[in-house]
Amino acid sequence: MDTLDDGPAELQESAIAPLVKAMEDTRRLEGHDLSGRLFHTLLTDAKFTGAYYTSVPAATLLSRLVFHEWPAGVDWSDHEFPASLNVADLACGTGTLLMAVASEVERRHSDAGGRHAPELHKAMVEQALHGYDVQLSAVHFAATSLAMLNPSIQFDRMNLYVMPLGVEGDNVSLGSLDFLREHEAAVQFALSSDDMATATSDAERVSGSGGRGATEGVIAKLPSLDLAIMNPPFTRSVGGNLLFGSLPQVERRQLQAELSRRLKPVTSRGSTSGMQHRQASATAGLGAAFVLAAAPKLRPGEGRLALVLPLTVCTGSSWRQTRGLIDQDFALDMVIASHDPTRWNFSDSTDLSEALLIATRRSDEDDAEQHAVFVNLWQNPTGVLDAHRVAQAIVATTPANFAGTGSALLEVDGRHVGEMVSIPESKFVGKKWSGVQFARADLLRSALRLLDDGEVWVPGESETASVQLCAFGELGQIGPDRRDLWDGFERTDAVTAYPMVENHDTEQRRRLFTEPNKYLAPLTKPRQGRLLKPLAQIWQKAGRLLISERIWLNTIRVVAMQSDTRVLSNVWWPIRTEDLSHEKALAVWLNSSLGLLTILAQRTSTKGGWVAMKKGDLEKTPVLDMRRLSSSQLRRLSDLFDAVSEHEFERLPRMAQCPARRSLDDGISEILDVPNLATLRHLIASEPVVSNRRL
Repeated sequence: MDTLDDGPAELQESAIAPLVKAMEDTRRLEGHDLSGRLFHTLLTDAKFTGAYYTSVPAATLLSRLVFHEWPAGVDWSDHEFPASLNVADLACGTGTLLMAVASEVERRHSDAGGRHAPELHKAMVEQALHGYDVQLSAVHFAATSLAMLNPSIQFDRMNLYVMPLGVEGDNVSLGSLDFLREHEAAVQFALSSDDMATATSDAERVSGSGGRGATEGVIAKLPSLDLAIMNPPFTRSVGGNLLFGSLPQVERRQLQAELSRRLKPVTSRGSTSGMQHRQASATAGLGAAFVLAAAPKLRPGEGRLALVLPLTVCTGSSWRQTRGLIDQDFALDMVIASHDPTRWNFSDSTDLSEALLIATRRSDEDDAEQHAVFVNLWQNPTGVLDAHRVAQAIVATTPANFAGTGSALLEVDGRHVGEMVSIPESKFVGKKWSGVQFARADLLRSALRLLDDGEVWVPGESETASVQLCAFGELGQIGPDRRDLWDGFERTDAVTAYPMVENHDTEQRRRLFTEPNKYLAPLTKPRQGRLLKPLAQIWQKAGRLLISERIWLNTIRVVAMQSDTRVLSNVWWPIRTEDLSHEKALAVWLNSSLGLLTILAQRTSTKGGWVAMKKGDLEKTPVLDMRRLSSSQLRRLSDLFDAVSEHEFERLPRMAQCPARRSLDDGISEILDVPNLATLRHLIASEPVVSNRRL
């Protein structure tokens, strides 16, 4: 009888143990999530510094994936190994990412049969984890959070530092960006006892000013890192230059000048590393500078970057230097993007589109082409357990081959939550990480085959065709942006010699043909803080073809229009072409499913369906090469424009049912002899970024 009772009891214990552990993980991590979200809401300084705090599910997902098969060949049951790692977050905030790292390391230790979780946690906090931030309250919260993961442990030290930010006398302090090109920096406050701060090799007590507001500071040495994990601040230098926006304007200018100086490439004497030549653009925001500060500190051949960044890092022109740094010095392992309209983001307190990035620093001898895995989530995990399940699905799924066919669906509890696809570096069109641009691999394949080779491939169709493409800038000159426009003009209702198309009312912009709805009056004196631009310099760039500069994909009807007179605009790019016969044909192409596919592939996403076509991107966007068409094809495209120009177009989410769009696509297929575009039209219409609905 005892034997019979023991069997079910053991079975019950083995079945319940994972659930108990999962509940414990939830209690520990979700508890921080609740208090952390409250803290993030109350921390008013965050909006001025551009800080967005990583959500706990995103931190869980990122930490779980960054340690997958890394470091190679280690024994996780040995609690002394993880403590030997050097992990740093240069913008640690409330410590969410550091906590996620500690929790993931302990999980792996326990799963490997380790029995020393308390000793491991103490060693991780005292030795392995390094956190830096400019907000004292956030750093205190990080210390409390790390301690509360195991309240029974008494810690002798924590490597958490408050970095000075501002100007005091001749000292200009950039917070954690003082580590740019440097291995040590003065700190304002260190969460270690005086004795420990003096004794450690990582920090030493110094007298005198340690930075803004500090009467006695600490010099912290940033060690060679195994892992740099962070969600750096997101403030940009455009729109009035909001970098260091929490400080008075006079100080901001000094800090901006110091940052500009530090971002310039330098070569260390005797250095053989090309990393010293890498740059970052302040236009992208402070995030790019943080990446540049951390990257050289990672160990060659093994150090890893794990980042939460705006999605624009993948395609934005201002992030080109950062992508170049990673492409040159790292293997881009994985990029995770959310295509979930309910949560485009991975940070709390923002709805901006974001990405999770994992990259491993190359060794000096490693020059083999790498494949990056792009994970496009259809459902962004909202809790810790959900994040664990999504991570498990990712590591258990072999990504689809970009060059092949088929999908690698991520399945969690019987539902599909995303797709994975592997893309070789050579297919990064225009040095962009375009794998995040579409939720589904088939649309991504269709777009990149068109952009890369001019091949028209419609998913589900057996036949393919080729078209001749060229960079848009070869066919026309793109006119001034809104800043240049207002440096020479002001708007008026009175009729002048300078007509314009104002604004982007989708209830009015229903057709391919448009007319001016405002006029411009030349300025007689410059606006405050600006230079007056010569009238001729601006007006000579007016054009009759207009392409949308900013787009709400779920409301827009047409992305290109033609006017019967030259115009300027504040939200449309005016295009001046050498051959007027090209204008109608270009308007037809850009509004077709093939044209929309290229625009979606080249877009810069700010917030889900709120996207931009930057001038530099538009100039390089492949479009149908009108110079390679026959006179008959050009005439037929012009006739197609005339036939549909007075028809009203539906919004893009309704493009599959739109008679005008169907007529336009059918005409393109016939004139260019390409496959029927109906399937492509349906797929584009149902893309989450277009439909604003989940797949």
